[in-house]
Amino acid sequence: MVTSAVSVTAASCASCGEAVGSTDRFCERCGAMLSPFGSTVTVTGAVPPSTCPSCGGTDGVDPDGFCLTCGVRSVRPRDRMECDLGVLAAVSDKGPHKARNEDSFAVARLDGGGFVLSVCDGVSNIARSDEASQAACDTALATLMAPSEAGPSEMMVRAASAASAAVVSLAPGATGAEPPSCTFLAAHWRASEGLTIGWLGDCRAYLVDGSSARQLTTDHSWGTEEVRAGRMSQQQADADVRSHAITRWLGADAGLEPVPDLVGEMVDPRARSLLVAVSDGAWNYLTSAAEVAGFFADGNLAEGARRFTAHAIARGGHDNITVVAGWLDGVTASPNPSSSTEPL
Repeated sequence: MVTSAVSVTAASCASCGEAVGSTDRFCERCGAMLSPFGSTVTVTGAVPPSTCPSCGGTDGVDPDGFCLTCGVRSVRPRDRMECDLGVLAAVSDKGPHKARNEDSFAVARLDGGGFVLSVCDGVSNIARSDEASQAACDTALATLMAPSEAGPSEMMVRAASAASAAVVSLAPGATGAEPPSCTFLAAHWRASEGLTIGWLGDCRAYLVDGSSARQLTTDHSWGTEEVRAGRMSQQQADADVRSHAITRWLGADAGLEPVPDLVGEMVDPRARSLLVAVSDGAWNYLTSAAEVAGFFADGNLAEGARRFTAHAIARGGHDNITVVAGWLDGVTASPNPSSSTEPL
């Protein structure tokens, strides 16, 4: 289950306030997933629908989306997930053509201002790839939030390594010729330390400043590497069916050590810039980076993430879509752990 972390009392569910045990994974009252990271309880970005579309029952659903009244699966909790934490917002949607959502995201506000986030994209049609993206996001979040004397860049390397180990651990229980795998992107922001991003694969990060935006990451993909090597033009690479094939990822078959590429930016917090992190199911339908700024022109992060997602669906929506946005400023807004599910 995709999680979005909010700093709350560890003994209560951040979604409904119900008392929970330190080892509970799901809230008994509302079904939200709980995953304790130290003193932080994380709550999924999805809340099951209140009324079953099959029988009309209002007893809710279990963590797998099955109605507790009639037993019919009304929705998988990960089909559509939304999370709004004020300075952070996220949407993840399976899209109209996929059987399940293999993307995942995790976000958390840091004490004293700042945030960490992660976006991972499970490799399509491989057993447990949805679990791989979840494990990678959860583990990266926990690592980046852990107390440490290390700087953001070193912590990002540790986060990628820990996320890789979590994904590799899923391989023994998987079926099929290929082990569970996913791409990886994580970001750490504090006004005093700047923005640090690490990635493996083709999830992207954009920096939005007013009406302009620029891509901060470079895809680990066949097409990008062909263009970089001078063997193809960008137009030729985009037209090739191999263009989006990833060349780096997390998983037992990744081959290389999970050392992420890193980029750092010192961003003036007074400029109120915006970081937008997305899976390829979102950015694949952009004509330019400038479009990213347009989705968030009114400053509403949650609505901007919805607009970005709707744009990708309207243009075809052939993959899962995940959009996460966070303000790069010094404001410490009160968390707003609102969330909802909109089954397709």
